[in-house]
Order: sequence, then C-alpha cells, then structure tokens
Amino acid sequence: MKPNIFEYSNYREYIKAFCLYSKEIKSKVSNRYFAQKVGFSSSGLLTMITNGQRNLSKDYLPKFAEVMGLSKREKQYFEILVSFNQADNPEAKRYYLELLHNLKKEKIGTVLKDDQFEYFSNWYYAVIRELVALPHFNEDPNWIRKQLHNKVTSGEIKEAIEKLLRLGLIVRDESGTLRQNEANISTEDEVASTALYSFHQQMMSFAKEVLAKTYGAGTKISGITLPVSKRQFKDIKEMINNFEHEVMRYLAQNPDVPESVSQINIQFFPIAADSDGGIDE
Repeated sequence: MKPNIFEYSNYREYIKAFCLYSKEIKSKVSNRYFAQKVGFSSSGLLTMITNGQRNLSKDYLPKFAEVMGLSKREKQYFEILVSFNQADNPEAKRYYLELLHNLKKEKIGTVLKDDQFEYFSNWYYAVIRELVALPHFNEDPNWIRKQLHNKVTSGEIKEAIEKLLRLGLIVRDESGTLRQNEANISTEDEVASTALYSFHQQMMSFAKEVLAKTYGAGTKISGITLPVSKRQFKDIKEMINNFEHEVMRYLAQNPDVPESVSQINIQFFPIAADSDGGIDE
C-alpha cells in the first residue's frame, strides 16, 4: 500500500518509503526517474536529501507533492513536516509540531503518538501520574486542581486522566481506583526532544511562581557559577546523569509512603561563550 504520510514524523523517511513503494508497483521507476520528475538534475541530490546531507528547498515542494500524488491536506502536512524537520531552533520546531499535531487529529483522529506528544508537552500530565501514587489521592478534578495550584482546568484534568489511561501509565484496579502502572512512554527522537523542550520551559516557568510562595519553606535552592573546559563540561553532564539515576535507585531501594509530589530541576549551561562561540558536544 502507498505509505500514509500522516504516520510519518520525518519527511525524508516518507520520501524513501514512497520511492520504495513506487519501485514495487512499477519496476521501471527508479530514484533517477523520481529525481527527474521533481526537477533535479541528478539522483545524487535526491539521495543527499533523504540521507540528511541537504535540505529540501521550498521551491520544490509543489513538484514533490504532485509527483507523490498528495491530496490537498496531505500536501499541507508534507510542507509543514519539511519545515518542522528543517527548523533550526526549538521554538520553531514547537510551532510546526503543533501544526502537525492538529492537522493529524483533523484527518485521522487522535492516535497514540499524539497522546505521547501531549504527555511530553503538558507538564501536569507527569504530575497527575505521580499524584495517583499518593495514599490520599482523590480523583475529584477539583481536588487535583488545588494540588496543581489552580494552574489547570477541571476539563484539562479529566482529559489528562483519560490519556494517561490510554497510554497505560495509570490503570484502574478491580475496585475502579486509579493506580500507577509500570509502563514506558516513548516517541520519535525529534518529536520527543521538541516536546521535552516545551516541558522544561513550562516547569521552569512554574518553578518561579511556586518558589515565590514557598522559598525557604522546605525548598532547596543552590547554584554554582564556575569556569570549565569542554572536557569538564562533558564530565559534569555525565555526573548529573549519574545523580539522576542515583535518585531513582534510592527511591526504589528505600520505599516509603509518599506524602507529596516534588520536582527536581537541574540546569547546566554555558553563560559566557568560549572563544569558539560555545561549548561543542
């Protein structure tokens, strides 16, 4: 069957899939033939684009859509997908990802990947999941809203619970009570990184409001400004990763009755650039 573009989050992978599909239904169709149809002088340019070595110019988008036989909505999705994959900053990626998300929902309804995207991009999904683990948890949206400092609506809370159930991150036991479930959530790297960027932005913004109310009352805030080399920068990042794993290991090995939901934010970034303009990875 012809590949469904709405199932793709990378236009390069879709072009590859379409070329393979074309070869299967018409043996004479080659990459060279496809490249000529879209106006390329050689198949080498097409290969460079699908391999990520070159970007696809917007001037060629109408021809690509025509050759691949895309409908009006499919063409719109393809053009936004190209912009998303080729965007060079998180804010732009977030913008195009929202457009893709909405367009996909209009076409084929909310699917699992859309729920995963919303889980990553809405900070309160993760918090609600952790609230479920509290012994005194109350499913009443009004109770949950108060725990979230009235930052979300009852409707958003109900929708979040429905999607957490759909993802298997929470379940209902035999009595109908919500319980956490040991389930992992994942999505495409590019989608995940864009949504996670939004998640961290929201959490840092939320932290400013909460800290203004709770500073000095059960909070731990500290910071270090220090000079580091590129090697030290990489090593410290690894130390932070190890600390995060150590915290999770501690909780697993020292079970206790949870009494609240807390957030750990760790930011480690260059404030003053080096002579090369930044710290390379």
